[in-house]
Amino acid sequence: MAAHVTPDFTVRLLAGPVVVNGTRVTRRTAAATAYLAGPPGRQRHATMLGRVLWDNEPNPNSVQKVVGDIRKRGVTVLESGGFYTLDLAPERVDSECFIQQTEDLSALMEDPERLDMLLGLWRSDPVLVHADYLAADLWQRLDDARDRVIAMIADADSDFRDRLRNLGEFRQACHGRPKVGRLKPRKRLLIVDDLDADTIASYLGSDDYEFQKVRSGRRFYELADAGDLRFDGAIVDRCLAEGTGDQTGYDVLKYLRAQYPVIPRILISAQLGGPQCELIRELDLFEVFGKLVGCGLSGLDAAVKRMVQGPVKR
Repeated sequence: MAAHVTPDFTVRLLAGPVVVNGTRVTRRTAAATAYLAGPPGRQRHATMLGRVLWDNEPNPNSVQKVVGDIRKRGVTVLESGGFYTLDLAPERVDSECFIQQTEDLSALMEDPERLDMLLGLWRSDPVLVHADYLAADLWQRLDDARDRVIAMIADADSDFRDRLRNLGEFRQACHGRPKVGRLKPRKRLLIVDDLDADTIASYLGSDDYEFQKVRSGRRFYELADAGDLRFDGAIVDRCLAEGTGDQTGYDVLKYLRAQYPVIPRILISAQLGGPQCELIRELDLFEVFGKLVGCGLSGLDAAVKRMVQGPVKR
């Protein structure tokens, strides 16, 4: 299937109200359609279908009426020996298409347009839409596929996420799923620290932030000259040369103030008193943190949240 083309499905279960051949169906017919379509081609006994749709023992005529309503939409439902089968190719059902197309996650990582199309299929969670009729375990295959996609996107960088235009609606449709919160837009943090960049990043956590870690002043200027700095806030250590009195962190902060004046900056330093005070005042910093022995970072997480508060803007 073409990456940028949404398939023309016969049955749509992910779009909110169930749609069969372009027509919305009633709730009970919708539940019957979902039951038979998960997956299509599987035999479902008429008695079990009736028990799904009614609390008490169903009247066979009532089951036949619901099946007849599905057939009226131009879909073939076979009947043999008391069993019903939805005679439809799996790829003609949007939920089954999603399951099939997300089996190879590595291929989706190479094809964000196709992944975006699949995310765009979701407008609601069928588990919730059909909760009055269908048990949650009916959707286990779909849930497993969805969770695989959530985990994959959560581990992807912001550049990849930014190409997924339907990610926001997918998040909203799946808001009750575990870990879906990891799909919220992440702020980019620039960390310039020769010794403790990894410690700082680990302390702040990756669910809310994406880190660009730079371990020397020289490397910082290489990235700056190449135009490879993109961030919503910066954390810079004063001393960027282990075991020396180097203060190139100040030079980095001066550069950031001149080139990115509206992006907030935090200084981390083991020396905050004496002659450092005037230098710090000139840097127009959001906040200053004293680095304790062992890189004590108490309170840094709250300060960073304040520093980058507001919606992510790309």
